[in-house]
Amino acid sequence: MKKFYKDDNKTINPELIEEAEENAGKISGISSTQMRRIFNQFKHLNSRIEKEGWEKIEPLVRLQKAQLEYTIKRAINYNKKHEDQWGNLKKILQDGFDRVKTAEDYKVLTMYIEALYAYFYANTNQKN
Repeated sequence: MKKFYKDDNKTINPELIEEAEENAGKISGISSTQMRRIFNQFKHLNSRIEKEGWEKIEPLVRLQKAQLEYTIKRAINYNKKHEDQWGNLKKILQDGFDRVKTAEDYKVLTMYIEALYAYFYANTNQKN
């Protein structure tokens, strides 16, 4: 995953959106329901961070990483057909979570996931 910021002023790197578009094609076999659920988790925690503050929610962000690892492993075990695409999503999420150190970082990751989901959904024929 590209850097979250393009400079020390914390200007969001616009190349992240282009990367999200590229990565959406690498996860096209994942169900739209699963992608919506993952996206909703990010939006929910982002809302809680805004209301309650980073210090209270940071442990839940760390837990979210573990929950998503579980979701991915379970999906792979259930359906080996899309194992590579779930593996791609796992790498995307791991790279993103590894960069999250602050509430602002998590907001950027959430924005990235939103773009990823939008491009994913735009390029799939699945209905949600």
